[in-house]
Amino acid sequence: MNVSLIIIVILIMILISILYIYYYSNKNNLNNYLDLSKSALPTISSANLVVPKSKSYSYSFWLFITNPSTSTARYNFITREKETAIGFGKHLYVNCIDKKTYIDVYKDVPSQKWIHVIINRTPTLLECYINGKLNISKNLSDAADTYTPEQYGNIIFSTANAYISKLQRWEKPITSSEASNMYYNGNGYSIILPNINVVASVLENDVVQKEVSIF
Repeated sequence: MNVSLIIIVILIMILISILYIYYYSNKNNLNNYLDLSKSALPTISSANLVVPKSKSYSYSFWLFITNPSTSTARYNFITREKETAIGFGKHLYVNCIDKKTYIDVYKDVPSQKWIHVIINRTPTLLECYINGKLNISKNLSDAADTYTPEQYGNIIFSTANAYISKLQRWEKPITSSEASNMYYNGNGYSIILPNINVVASVLENDVVQKEVSIF
């Protein structure tokens, strides 16, 4: 076969793949996601979490914000009682409830676009990865830690102008290489069957122990 023809075929295949991915990255073409604008939203019981009393953990998820706020108001959309809340206004932020501290982790969040978010927490450190890359790393003081792990409760979803998918809670911080792999290997669609599944996975030692449907 002519070499030029082979190159043209390869380029056409690449172009088709790019158009395919772009088409299915639009929220209107995703099969499964949790619409946070609804009034009836699920709760994940603390009993369904692996190592629920761990003070070192991570949350990872895909987020699609339809209408970011231009004001200073803050809206939590994921909250684990007495532990951590994640929300957005003009910026994506983490509310370290146990330390009574709000921290902006991603400024000027984009609208109408899926982004992958990872939040790492230890007693002394907060990290945020956006689309596989470390966006912020902040040391935390132990001085304001007023809660014990036994008091931490359920994971609650709150109303927001956004969609969320593939929520996972890990019992340890996610490494930079893991964050990169999670973004590039799990970006919300499949070349064979595009969809985003809304499942809360609880993991221990990188192995899924339990999956809780949150539809």
